[in-house]
Amino acid sequence: MPESGLIGRAPQAQGSAGNELLIALKDPQRLLSKTHLAFGRDGMSVWVMDLDSGNGTQITVASGAPYNISSRTRVNLNDGDIVHVGSRSFRITFQETDQ
Repeated sequence: MPESGLIGRAPQAQGSAGNELLIALKDPQRLLSKTHLAFGRDGMSVWVMDLDSGNGTQITVASGAPYNISSRTRVNLNDGDIVHVGSRSFRITFQETDQ
């Protein structure tokens, strides 16, 4: 299973490995870039990275206001953080699993 992926209107793998999860979202308002956001996991950390999108990416921490993240910079997320891309939002929820 891939440990990283891309979100956008029509995301395309960026590396030669092509082992990324691609999540295409319908976006009739065209607020998302074709390949808007990268996300992934490094060990126990979960991160997102805006990919020079036209409308940017925002994060709302569990106890604060939304803020814009810098393009091409990985931002580690915490349980309860909300990521905003275009008109879509998703909340980060960590769950323990048996492995």
